[in-house]
Amino acid sequence: MKIPTEHVLDVEAFYDRIIRFYDISFKFNRYSRSLERYLNDRLPALPEKPRILDAGCGPGLLTEALRKTVGCQARIVGIDLSAKSIEVAKQTVGGAGNSFNKIQFMQANLLNMPFHDESFDLVVTSGALEYVSLQIGLSEIARVLAPGGYLIYLPLRPTLAGYFLAVSFRMKMYMPDEVLESVSSRFRIISEHLFKASEPIGWSKTAMLCRKL
Repeated sequence: MKIPTEHVLDVEAFYDRIIRFYDISFKFNRYSRSLERYLNDRLPALPEKPRILDAGCGPGLLTEALRKTVGCQARIVGIDLSAKSIEVAKQTVGGAGNSFNKIQFMQANLLNMPFHDESFDLVVTSGALEYVSLQIGLSEIARVLAPGGYLIYLPLRPTLAGYFLAVSFRMKMYMPDEVLESVSSRFRIISEHLFKASEPIGWSKTAMLCRKL
């Protein structure tokens, strides 16, 4: 698929400029801690040495939550369009993962990922599909997932906080019906999780656990 170069460069340049602010703001609201709790409670059964992709890893908060919950045998790969986001993500996970060579980061486009078909057992994504065609992005995620593999997707909610994030970070706001229809075309939805009102992540996001059809 041909990806418009201008759009790729715009998103990359935008996040290269604001990634430090993005990182600090999401750490301040304990985003990673909420994700850890969710993963501890909802992570599906995975192979003994699971292959996991964080598609659109940003500053690595979701990657770090995965590192703390999936066990030391997991191989985790984080991709992002922004080179500076990758630098911040490496700092977020620190030496704990990289010392065992189990976490890798690379600059890559969600719509054209440099992986073979069926390369991963679990893909997680948050704040990335809002920059692309939802159908095409989900199709590419399904391509790299193994048969019966899982997707954890955190879409924006059409709330005041959700719209604030969408405007602040130039994201698309997909409506819930569109999200459900698009996801269901490639995946079986196992559960939809609403975070507690006391968790700031819940003001703007939900979490969907899905399995590849």
